[in-house]
Amino acid sequence: QGTDFAIGCACNPAAADLEAEVSRLEEKVEAGAHFAQTQPVYDPRQVERFQAKLAGRVKIPILYGILPLKSYEFADRLNRTVPGIVIPDRVLDRMRGRDEEEGLRLTAELLREIGPGVHGVHLFPMNSARRVVAVLDLIDELGLRQSVRVGV
Repeated sequence: QGTDFAIGCACNPAAADLEAEVSRLEEKVEAGAHFAQTQPVYDPRQVERFQAKLAGRVKIPILYGILPLKSYEFADRLNRTVPGIVIPDRVLDRMRGRDEEEGLRLTAELLREIGPGVHGVHLFPMNSARRVVAVLDLIDELGLRQSVRVGV
């Protein structure tokens, strides 16, 4: 008996070689992937470059990772130690001496820029339901939430 089970895969919009990354993603689609998810993103230019490389080649939905920063130390650690996460210096500078409220402002700015041009996002809760609710509120404030779930 068939199901509506969707198969996802990962991709990296911060890859040093975007052409190779898109080629790998094409292979994943050929193997049966219905959608892809990324590590958290912090740079709208990175998303734009990746979307441009995907254009006309990869037709599955890409869900961009959203993980609000809670401190400079947290941001710096992510940037230095987690493969696939690249946090621009301007974002790190804004987080210096600030807390998660600044991280949520940065998230709002990112969503405002990328939201209209992407299929969707996936949220990293990192043990904080409150941060997830705050991001969902931002999505609503920006008018990005779809009233009907789009199938993959």
